[in-house]
Amino acid sequence: MLKILLYKATKSFKFHISIVPFFLLIESLTTVLVPYFISDLINYGIIANDKEALTKYSLILLGIAVVGFISGFIGGRSITVASVEFAKQLRVNIFTRFQSFSAKNIDKFDKASVLTRTTTDINYIQTSIESFRMAIRGFSVFLCALILMFITSWKLGVSSLVVIPIILLGIAIVYRLIIGDYKKVFREYDELNNLAKESISGMRVVKSYHQQDSEIKKFNRVTNFIYKNFTKIEKISALIQPIVLLCIYSLSIAIAWFGTKDILAGSLNIGDLTSVLAYAFQMLINLLLLTFVYVTIITAKPSKDRIIEILTEKIDIKNKQNPIKTIENFDVEFKNVSFKYIDDNPHYNLENINIKIKQGQTIGIIGPTGSGKTSIVNLLSRLYESNEGQVLINNIPVNEYSLETLRETIGIVPQKNILYSGTIKENILMGKDYSDDDINKAISQAQAKEFINKLPNNVDSEVEQNGANFSGGQKQRICIARAMIKKPKILVFDDSTSALDTKTDALIQESFNNDFKESSKILISQRISSIKNADEIYVLNNGKVVANGTHDYLIQNCELYREINISQTEQ
Repeated sequence: MLKILLYKATKSFKFHISIVPFFLLIESLTTVLVPYFISDLINYGIIANDKEALTKYSLILLGIAVVGFISGFIGGRSITVASVEFAKQLRVNIFTRFQSFSAKNIDKFDKASVLTRTTTDINYIQTSIESFRMAIRGFSVFLCALILMFITSWKLGVSSLVVIPIILLGIAIVYRLIIGDYKKVFREYDELNNLAKESISGMRVVKSYHQQDSEIKKFNRVTNFIYKNFTKIEKISALIQPIVLLCIYSLSIAIAWFGTKDILAGSLNIGDLTSVLAYAFQMLINLLLLTFVYVTIITAKPSKDRIIEILTEKIDIKNKQNPIKTIENFDVEFKNVSFKYIDDNPHYNLENINIKIKQGQTIGIIGPTGSGKTSIVNLLSRLYESNEGQVLINNIPVNEYSLETLRETIGIVPQKNILYSGTIKENILMGKDYSDDDINKAISQAQAKEFINKLPNNVDSEVEQNGANFSGGQKQRICIARAMIKKPKILVFDDSTSALDTKTDALIQESFNNDFKESSKILISQRISSIKNADEIYVLNNGKVVANGTHDYLIQNCELYREINISQTEQ
């Protein structure tokens, strides 16, 4: 799967990435040829006082410079295009992959962590890809310079090899010292994003409890941790450049010393010594570049691992081969269902649940907070899979149906009313294509027409982020319209009228019963008034069905239901 995703990410820029090595090798070759021809320029032009040779080698050097410039430009541009395109495709792949996750998969990743991976982590990877230009060029120049140095003077070439192990040893030590700190920093980036997200989204609560100073202290704690670790990393990384420069200066002095002796002995000329010094400088400077590339790549390794973690996450809920794509009957049954959100948790969130709903029937589900009501909805729509037992539609397990068919069949109004930036119309349609008549009907069914018609642009009125410009009750009604416009054959209200007054709630119940007579309907509520007219009511407590029956039956035979009714009647 990872190979397929990476193939898709690189497919669109294969041409750019394929030409990079060729042009960078040409650029590298022109770089090392400059000292070679400068040597000839000195020996045969300047020292020999030959103007023709001087002109000849000057033109050759000019031609080499032009070829090097063009090759470097094409190679650099191509690697930049490739890295930007790869980053873009990788973001798309991560987002697409995340969209296919089940709720259980999503629970493994903190939201702030996902944001960090699609921004900061990918930026590090993009930078590391761009650094491959320096890697190819640096290695090529280093190798060619070393070879030409040996060709010019093998004695001076051997002396240059002494410093290479020193530099490589220094790099290895630096790597061992900083890689652990980089991993810590990335974990703290997740924490930083999470703190920022929570503080901003909960700003009203923070201000109402006068907790600004506390939030600032928490934020400063994390930023100080990141600062200390990055400072430590930079201090250690800063050792690389002085080590390499010390080696360059030492080697230059050694070459000048031994080269001068060879010149006096007549075994070396001035032009050759000049080229050897240039080769030594090129060799070690490019070795320094390679160390920077190495550091860039190792700093991107934690980012790579975190992205691979998402791309290789096994999706636990997906379509079977040849899934059923039509549902003939909409009877729903929970048969001996047990479920827990965390597999190694000994406590079940739902235990031995048995519920039956005939097509056209309405059932109510009530119980204290944390009794498992929403978990039933999650299992029905296959956001999670049950650990034991079966959830059936038309006496067929829900995992036999295609996810598209199942979720198009079910209309759910969740507890949390989520609205997206855009218009009311876009929030109701959710990317689907419905007529204006369908939209108006759904709005009327949800008792949202009155307040929407008062808005300046009606259904085309803007929705701010998280629906901040609407009240809780208004958001609930827009979400109800979103579910009703689908004309679902299984309709679920998960405590979806809690912010509405009893009159509006009753009007929605009327639409619920009259307009969806052929649908199987599930009403989950904390209020008995919302479910008392259901054909069957199930009472949940601690993840178990403790009683079921009609409202009148439960008043007589279920103590918990009776207590809830009394408490709400007194209110």
